Amino acid sequence: MNKILNSCWQSLGLLIKPSPSHPDWLKRYTGSSSIIAAPGDGKFWFYITGRDAFNRSLIGRILVDMEDTPAVIDIENHPCFSHGKLGAFDEDGVSYPCVVSDGDVLHLFYTGWVATCSTGFQNQLGRAVSRDDGEHFLRTSDAPILHRTDDEPFSIGSSFVMLEDGQWRMWYTSFIEWHRNLDTSTIHRYLIRNAESKDGFLWQRDYIDRIGFEIGEHSVCHPTVLKLGDTYHMWFCARGDYYQLHHAISRNGLIWHRLHYRFPVGGAGAWDDRAQCYPSAFEYKGVVYVAYSGNDYGQGGLGILMAKTESLESAAHHYWETGHANAY
Repeated sequence: MNKILNSCWQSLGLLIKPSPSHPDWLKRYTGSSSIIAAPGDGKFWFYITGRDAFNRSLIGRILVDMEDTPAVIDIENHPCFSHGKLGAFDEDGVSYPCVVSDGDVLHLFYTGWVATCSTGFQNQLGRAVSRDDGEHFLRTSDAPILHRTDDEPFSIGSSFVMLEDGQWRMWYTSFIEWHRNLDTSTIHRYLIRNAESKDGFLWQRDYIDRIGFEIGEHSVCHPTVLKLGDTYHMWFCARGDYYQLHHAISRNGLIWHRLHYRFPVGGAGAWDDRAQCYPSAFEYKGVVYVAYSGNDYGQGGLGILMAKTESLESAAHHYWETGHANAY
């Protein structure tokens, strides 16, 4: 199956990278993104995490034409969402957007940042809405929507939210540990869990690890999910020294099976030769696209991979039909 999936993917290369010629919010980083359809055939809004002159993350958007070769046709001058109030959970930045369309309302789920002394930062999950087609988002609360509990006493990181048959489903990054290295630096361990909600405000967590660590990994994060046929596909990133892209499939969105193969990323000296992180998947005209950030958390730029939907569906069908032991 490795060979089947290796041959599915094609790199479309770099879409956009930070530049002094870009608006202030996009001069230094093209970090994690979320993509939704825009008016007009083949047009999509890419909501991208940038950083300001004070290194605070914020969220802006670019318009991309996906009809032929992906091309940026507009970069908005100002971010559509910025850091929170002094003392709030997101006072030092907002990032990892997940934008969900629900009729005339766009829901933004995002990660808030606050600087700390011992670990460097803490993350919590926030929510905002837009009623002007995504030009501006307003917080629904100054407090996070997933509070810390005895089972999750540390941070909540990136998330992906899907509205499916009236039910809100979330896959999110849960910090399970901080520890201090011999050189006194700190390192985190986080993985992917899930939650569900009837209204998108009150969430029920089961605290079960859905995507955990493999050998050499200490961080697993930034899920993005598509349902293709009868199978849920998740792309995420995991790291030891550097982030790499990964793919898993599931029958129900709860029990996941990793598919072990390599994506066609750049060679030596490329914008993504060391790291590939923060995937965001969407489908258009029978093709699945995965946008992702490259080296240094997006300083290298934002690029795109593509695969035919039918090829991914066929690979999943092969996996289920042959049985897990024989699928590799």
